[in-house]
Amino acid sequence: MFLHAVWRSTVEGERGGTWDLIGASNAHMFRTGKEGWTQFVSGLGIDGDYLVRGNHQSMLLELCEANICGLPITPEHLGAAFGARGFEPQTFVTADDQCRSWKRLFAPVCEDR
Repeated sequence: MFLHAVWRSTVEGERGGTWDLIGASNAHMFRTGKEGWTQFVSGLGIDGDYLVRGNHQSMLLELCEANICGLPITPEHLGAAFGARGFEPQTFVTADDQCRSWKRLFAPVCEDR
């Protein structure tokens, strides 16, 4: 979704920044997802990057990861951008939230960890 939003923003121009906000939101979700995954697998003593490389047969993830994770997008930035568009204040997903989600998902197979 991030790449689609960047493409649309480029094609349509600034026009209110909606596509930029969608891209920023997705970049934040990608980064917190990556951080949460890393937190989860490191707690298990597993090489999470190896698992991803072994199960995702594309260079796109690796190619985009450094660029997307390197964007200076913070929950405060997103909150201000959503607020400027009239949305109510939100709480944003954190890496800890993502890690807890992975733990819940894999709890049945990780009981002894």
